Amino acid sequence: MGLRFGLVGRAITLSVVFCAPVGAQQPAPSPQPYPAPQPYPAPQPYPAPQPYPGQQPYPGQQPYPGQQPYPGQQYPQAPYGVQPQPHGQQPYPQQPPGAAPPAAPEEEEDRQFAGSVGLKLLLGGSVWSTPDNVPDGYEGLGFSGVGGGFAYGGALYLEGRIATYLGLEFDLGYDDTTLRRQVTFDQVVDGDESFESSGIYFGFLVKGVVPTQFGRFWVGLGPKFVNPSSNEAKLDSKDIPIDAGAVQAKGTNSVLLDMGLGIVIHATDTIEVPIELRAAKNLSQEANWEDRVNVKGRDATGQVTSYEVTAQSSWDFRLGIGLGVRF
Repeated sequence: MGLRFGLVGRAITLSVVFCAPVGAQQPAPSPQPYPAPQPYPAPQPYPAPQPYPGQQPYPGQQPYPGQQPYPGQQYPQAPYGVQPQPHGQQPYPQQPPGAAPPAAPEEEEDRQFAGSVGLKLLLGGSVWSTPDNVPDGYEGLGFSGVGGGFAYGGALYLEGRIATYLGLEFDLGYDDTTLRRQVTFDQVVDGDESFESSGIYFGFLVKGVVPTQFGRFWVGLGPKFVNPSSNEAKLDSKDIPIDAGAVQAKGTNSVLLDMGLGIVIHATDTIEVPIELRAAKNLSQEANWEDRVNVKGRDATGQVTSYEVTAQSSWDFRLGIGLGVRF
């Protein structure tokens, strides 16, 4: 409590002010009440959906430049066996009443006879077998031992096939064969004797034929006749001194047993490619050395210094490839 004096105008005012003592606890203010909750505003409705604008039709398709519209006429049905034609071309010609449809090409397997003609190239080698009755220990000149060489040639062939599985081939050709033999004796003397024979031959081959997806396969057997027209013998050696013309060759006709097998590739409907392997045994060559070689001279030691050999091979082996036409 305290006293306060004041002067208002001229009057003296005496006021009594009550004060709370220092340190006295003030009453806590009363909490204010929470304001009343306001209601949520009413939801607004969604706007009505607007319809899509009407779809515009596609513009009419324009024809390609230069293309004429299809004519209104109806094309007739394609005849049997004829490939359909595209629109816009000429209509199919009408067949006369009662006309038979064109026949499909006949397969070779369905024909009673078929044939082929063509050319072949031949490469291979030949063998000179060791003759019988050569003097014991003789290793000198005169083709007294085995020899071999290279051969080449070509042939025209004509073949007929009956009922698909049986065939007969005729060959007419040219062959050139060179046979060589290495001559070594006394461990010092060394030389190379050879002969070359060439000429015309012809032959027949009976075949068994098996059709395949790529063409045909065959095996065959038949005779072959050789008629040489040129024969020449040579000796290449620095250790064997001989006179000029001391080594000679003579030709003679030969009959061989020809054996073969091969495939024929049908490249097109008419073109074929024959590939074959053949071996031929000479049936007319003599077995004895003295019958194959005519000895004309010997030296003091018994070595042959001059002879004439019959230019025949013992075996011929040929690989052939060609090109032909079927009919």
